[in-house]
This record gives sequence, structure tokens and C-alpha cells, in this order.
Amino acid sequence: MHYSSICLIIPISDTLPVHFPLFIKQLSLQKNLDVLLISNFNISIQLPQNISSVIIDFKNNKEILHYLSEQKSSFIEKYTYWILGSCNLLYGQLNYFVRQLPKYNSSILLKVNKEELLITQNNHKNRLDKIQKSTRINLIFETEAKSLFYCNNGKIVDYHKRIRYPFINLESLFKFKNVRYYDSSWKKIPNTFYVDDSGFYNSKTFKHYHRNRLKKEIIEIGSSCKQFLSSMITSNNKEYA
Repeated sequence: MHYSSICLIIPISDTLPVHFPLFIKQLSLQKNLDVLLISNFNISIQLPQNISSVIIDFKNNKEILHYLSEQKSSFIEKYTYWILGSCNLLYGQLNYFVRQLPKYNSSILLKVNKEELLITQNNHKNRLDKIQKSTRINLIFETEAKSLFYCNNGKIVDYHKRIRYPFINLESLFKFKNVRYYDSSWKKIPNTFYVDDSGFYNSKTFKHYHRNRLKKEIIEIGSSCKQFLSSMITSNNKEYA
């Protein structure tokens, strides 16, 4: 692992998220970002150069902070910032984002559509073993459900408003929808793609975005109707049993 200004620490418990290949691809494109995956099982896939992993048994973030303080303090101190994040987020340009934050002597607890990130700037006051007891600045960061995001070589940008995003929550974006976490037709995850609440688009399918979005919405309606009818049949069968 090469050293940069930010270390992103990602806890993963029991199983890999369904969007893990997309998650890893997006992280591999980030500049000035190293990633440490902390899992309670073996992640048996080849990881990019800026991502490493360790296996520990943990139950919560408090135990992870204790592990970092006891076992990884010299490693963490090499970075200007370290962030305890979530594997449910898709990341983009964290380096640009944290440098826009005001200088602070306590950790920042950032809430992103119900997911939390603990952002800490390394200095003599921010010892890992004191983070849990430190005063936190609480910030709320919400993404609009109807946004169209342009993901280009690690950057995440609101396509219409041209606003850069450091992260988006895919679970929140696809809430109540039967959308895959990336397009099943992709043989390889591209460096550039588009995503909204209807799903994913590569550069080719985005050329006919409105037509292809309509197709996805029709498929979504059909899938929802199928699920509804299936549940109705199951419910009726139980009543007559």
C-alpha cells in the first residue's frame, strides 16, 4: 500500500455487499486515498494497490477504534485524515471534500442518508483512544433521490447541477426498487458510467438515456406487479389452507 493524505477504513461484517466489485472499482480510481478493509472473514479476491485488508473479530465501531489504537496507531499516524466509513456508500473525491471542511480539534460525525462516517484530522489532540469520548460536530449530508449522477474516473457529479459529491448511498437511491447494484450486462465495470434511481447506464446506453430509462421503468413496474400478484396468491392460498 502506498501512503497518501487520507486513509479510509471500511468495516465489513459477515458477507461482502452485493455491489462490492463496483465499490472496489470506484475506490481504486481515487487519488490520494488509501483504504483499509476490516472484516471478520477472509476477503479472497485480489485488491487494487491502494486497498489492503485485515481480519479481526469485531462487534461494533468501538472495538474497531480500540483495534486501530492498539495495533495500527503508527499506520494511522502517517495520514493527515482518517475516516471510519461504510461499505454501503459509493465514494468519490474524498480528498477534495475533507480539505473543504473547517479546521477542527474534534472528530466529525457525518450522517449520509442514515449511514455514518467518522472523520478525524490527525493532530496531538485527536488520539484514537479518545475519539469515542471526544466532542463531535454532527453534519447531515443528504443526496436527492431524483438526481442523475455522472461517475467519471472516481469523480461523482450531479449531472444537471454540476455539483461534486464525495459519496452517494446506493441503498437510499434504490429504495423500494428492484434495481441491481450495477448493470448485469457489463462484462467489465467501466471507469465512466451514469446512475439514477432507475439504475445504471454506460456511455453507450446513456446516449439514448430517456428511452432506456423508460424501458427500465416499464421493467420495474412489471416486476413490482409480479411481486404483488405473487404475494396475493400466496396470501389467498394460506387463507384457504
